Amino acid sequence: MVPRSFSLRRLAGLLALAVGLPLAAPAAHAATVASTPWRASSAPLARAAVDGAAASSGCADYTIYGVRGSGEAWDERPFEQGGTLGMGNTAGPAAAIARSTIPTSTSVRLVGVRYPAAPVSTLVGNPGTFFLSIRNGVTELKRLIRRSIAACPKGRIGLVGYSQGAGVVSETLRALPRSAFKRVRVAVLFADTYSAGQRPYSRNFDQARPLKPRSKKKRRGRGVFGARKLPRALKAKYDVCFLQDIVCNRTSSTFKTYGQAFDNGIHTQYKTWRTSVRTGVVQEYGFALAWGA
Repeated sequence: MVPRSFSLRRLAGLLALAVGLPLAAPAAHAATVASTPWRASSAPLARAAVDGAAASSGCADYTIYGVRGSGEAWDERPFEQGGTLGMGNTAGPAAAIARSTIPTSTSVRLVGVRYPAAPVSTLVGNPGTFFLSIRNGVTELKRLIRRSIAACPKGRIGLVGYSQGAGVVSETLRALPRSAFKRVRVAVLFADTYSAGQRPYSRNFDQARPLKPRSKKKRRGRGVFGARKLPRALKAKYDVCFLQDIVCNRTSSTFKTYGQAFDNGIHTQYKTWRTSVRTGVVQEYGFALAWGA
């Protein structure tokens, strides 16, 4: 929940600025940012996919649940048909990269979490709707995880979310019993709204340093909805954040917060940001997500 001292209306305005500005990078960096997101269909998949919540009654060795961000439409078409399996345009490609990386001897299922993913604009007129969306996502993801563990006790689970979806994953992890982490192996969170700020599992990127690996600079802020640590019992966790993104690195200074909000919609650039000429943020943490298998 949002601290009472932080106005929901002001918060909504900041987030709208953060996600609603044009996607193009600043002029000085425009050439270094991919013009379109990485497409899952560009990587050959050597396995027969067993995707979707009801695609198969059998157990996969590894199941990845992906949670889309605020306002991202539900599109359950497979990646090969231009869809996202309901995971959205940031979490989805990361999950697809993980699947294409895992040896074909390991069966993999990708499942999008069906929940409202309310747009940021609802924070202005009806903030309760936005936070209800998060709660609904948490309820559904917990249900899917518990069902998977009960039905497939030897199966392994990975989680990936972006923005509001990262907040859903974050809150879900804290709601799971410690025993669940024998099966839940890894979580990748792009712009966690509940980020605890600088932690050993933080992965920071600097918009001022395109085509560079992650930044050594430490975060000074926290998630826009508060600072909550991820469970210690989770073996592999990655809290991925641009230093300029108020959603996962909101500072205590109102002036700085507004400055960050005007920083050209950096919040939407995880799916396109390049860390080298050959790879980007989504690709790197797609590989990390594959570790759970």
